[in-house]
Amino acid sequence: MPFTADELLRRHSRLLTERNLWESHWREVAQLVLPRSDFFQGRAVPGDNRT
Repeated sequence: MPFTADELLRRHSRLLTERNLWESHWREVAQLVLPRSDFFQGRAVPGDNRT
């Protein structure tokens, strides 16, 4: 049975809420594993030294 647009939007909203619970943990792990990961996540400052 196909989902209605409203059902998909509610599910999307619920999944975003669940994902937000984990975002800080993922960011912390990424910082420990890949300290320069900010560059790949688009948070690097343009012109910043990347060495």
